[in-house]
Amino acid sequence: MSARLTELRVCDSPQDWKEVGFDIDEHGVLHLPGLRICFGRCTHGASLGFSGGNSESVASLDGIHVHHSDELSLTCGNHPNGVKSVDHVVVRTQDWKATQQAFENLGVPLRRQTENVRLGVKALFYRSEQKPSPVIEVVAQTSEEPHAVHSACLWGITFTSSDIDQTHHFLAHHTAPPWPAVQKGRRITTLKNGEGLGVNLALAFISPHIHDTDKGAHRDAEDAKRARAQEKMLAQFKRESPARL
Repeated sequence: MSARLTELRVCDSPQDWKEVGFDIDEHGVLHLPGLRICFGRCTHGASLGFSGGNSESVASLDGIHVHHSDELSLTCGNHPNGVKSVDHVVVRTQDWKATQQAFENLGVPLRRQTENVRLGVKALFYRSEQKPSPVIEVVAQTSEEPHAVHSACLWGITFTSSDIDQTHHFLAHHTAPPWPAVQKGRRITTLKNGEGLGVNLALAFISPHIHDTDKGAHRDAEDAKRARAQEKMLAQFKRESPARL
């Protein structure tokens, strides 16, 4: 059985996440289908918890602390911001080959990889065959950075909202109006100034999943078109209203 991401441990205060609309129980746990986010339990910085695979013998994922966790959340808290699930967890790395090897050692299946969507970016997508299970997206610059530290880090989380406009309304002072996502037919917004709010991961909110029948090179090409359009639109927003993003 493959390794399955079941838990994140983060060092932030649960109160700060409550302030941006998350329901966190008395034990400091945020519940979403397939993933628990636990606050105040990190002794090594942020940590990824896996069940199955080699999770009982692997302690590091290319620099990210790993712990074994069989506790699986199948419920969803009543989150005032409208979040219903995790779309994907983002890991950034300077050496995608080393990170890829670490995922292989852990036993997490690689589902897709591409460097044809975002300019200069290699993206690898991992997910257990067990459901529910969030996607883990690994992103890396394709050009080597001089003197870069070659280790991975947990960078952010994209949450699925049942109503992205309502999520923006709830977080009106901390998000921009949603814009078209790279994913077909979806819209997205991001939490602004997260660190100033006590949230030390990059958080994004995206509308519900839409089945995409595009595959392989055709899917990459369509995603790339949407990525270029998104980049152009966001650049214009930044010029016209920097505080909007």
